[in-house]
Amino acid sequence: TSIIEILPLTKCANIDQELLKSRIEELETMGGTDMTLGIDSAAKMFSGAPEGCLNRTIFMTDMEATSNKDATSVCQSVETNSREGIFTTAIGIGLDLRQDIIERISRTPGKSENC
Repeated sequence: TSIIEILPLTKCANIDQELLKSRIEELETMGGTDMTLGIDSAAKMFSGAPEGCLNRTIFMTDMEATSNKDATSVCQSVETNSREGIFTTAIGIGLDLRQDIIERISRTPGKSENC
């Protein structure tokens, strides 16, 4: 299992919108989603972030966890990250979106969700 980093840690004002758009358009399905791996990997990227920055992960997924354990674990990771000042925007993609996971993430302080 691996993650796909669309862009490295970047200030919002410095994001190349066309590059971001092309990177998103290049994404392809590759099977199951280890959501916890994705969230935890994103949180590690912030370890070198300057003090005083707003740290936000944009998490795009169908919320179809590889297991019930992953569904619980990803929510716990989002909650832990929130307490550490790393917030999550979850963008649910697909027809079989797991509403229960989106709803739990949406109750996390600093969250933002789009379905």
